[in-house]
Amino acid sequence: MTLYGTQTELSDNAVTFADQVVQLFTTHIGRWAYIFIAISAFATMFSTCMTAHDAIARVSLDLIKHLTPEHKDYSGKKYFAMGIIGLALVNYIVLTAFSANMGTLVALATFISFVMAPVVGYMNLKNVMSKDLPGSFRPGKGLQFLTYAGIIFLSLFALYYCWMVLF
Repeated sequence: MTLYGTQTELSDNAVTFADQVVQLFTTHIGRWAYIFIAISAFATMFSTCMTAHDAIARVSLDLIKHLTPEHKDYSGKKYFAMGIIGLALVNYIVLTAFSANMGTLVALATFISFVMAPVVGYMNLKNVMSKDLPGSFRPGKGLQFLTYAGIIFLSLFALYYCWMVLF
């Protein structure tokens, strides 16, 4: 209700978009909270970006290690720094390409999230059912059934979302 209850159409411009989000919360809480909301929004976005860069770089290096035939260790600081710089360049390119249209960037991120959700769910299931995890820690039949039902639901929802976007 913070957004949709106000009939506000979010701007495609990144700076205006961020200001609109802060203003929406300020409207509901009060003008006195503007500085707290702005600082909180910045801290949330900044920490999310830092966490994502850290996690993606570490996971990518681990994947590269497992995908190379010689299983070379890529855990050194040099490789981590190269991964972070590579991600920063990718982010710069994406932000430069979409800077004029924040709405398209948000729509792309939403599309990727919905489409990838069943894939990530299946990968998680395969991980917890692998022989690498002791049997006592694996989910029981009921939880496995619930997981498969969730993956099916996410897949159907992703297909529906794709249909809504494309048609």
